[in-house]
Amino acid sequence: DDIKRFLALTIPLMNHAPTKAVTVLDRLWLWAMPVNAIQKAVEFRELRWPDSKITAAQAMSRTGIRNVFMAGGFSIDDQTLRSLAAAKRIICKWQLHEGKRLNYSALAERVLAAKRLAAKDTRIEAFLLDDFSTGSMSAGASSEVLARLQYTNATAFPQLPLLVTIYTMSLRRKGLRGLLRYFDHLLVPQWHAADIKSFPSLLERCAKLSGDKPMLACLYFYDFG
Repeated sequence: DDIKRFLALTIPLMNHAPTKAVTVLDRLWLWAMPVNAIQKAVEFRELRWPDSKITAAQAMSRTGIRNVFMAGGFSIDDQTLRSLAAAKRIICKWQLHEGKRLNYSALAERVLAAKRLAAKDTRIEAFLLDDFSTGSMSAGASSEVLARLQYTNATAFPQLPLLVTIYTMSLRRKGLRGLLRYFDHLLVPQWHAADIKSFPSLLERCAKLSGDKPMLACLYFYDFG
């Protein structure tokens, strides 16, 4: 019942998808990663999560979801595109920081790679800056850096809408409102399951912070196939 109420409250906030959605399934997205990408990451090994066996292609087949984030562990290249052949819509992603420092050159390289792929594969429709309100802002993300990114995006064809990951626990962070003007859409993950009932009100706060920009709400599922 809580999940049903959650969907009823949050789906109206996501009615400005990059392309028009017809059904609830059309609004759902998969966070696609290579098998065991998280389990192999040094920073997550201590959590001892169970191994995964399901691929992104299998996840699309089993769920029917054809909208996919080309997420961590995937290179932004033709080989990854081939592995996501069943996808109808694709969003590439990278982050502005590496550890505790900004790494603009690495981000710009991935944005340009995504644009080259998008020039020949129109399923790629946007680019996401992940972990922005936490890692990137802590590393010193600024208006100057984001304006530089927008210039890079605007001067190389095709221009891709920019999404940004905003975590609910950082909504009161100083300077966040001003930086959101450089983005077209928000990805808003609910980090803690215990706070699910407050998620709709947090989405409302995101809407006010961003000037009512389109949002994609994100829930984590502890099941690695």
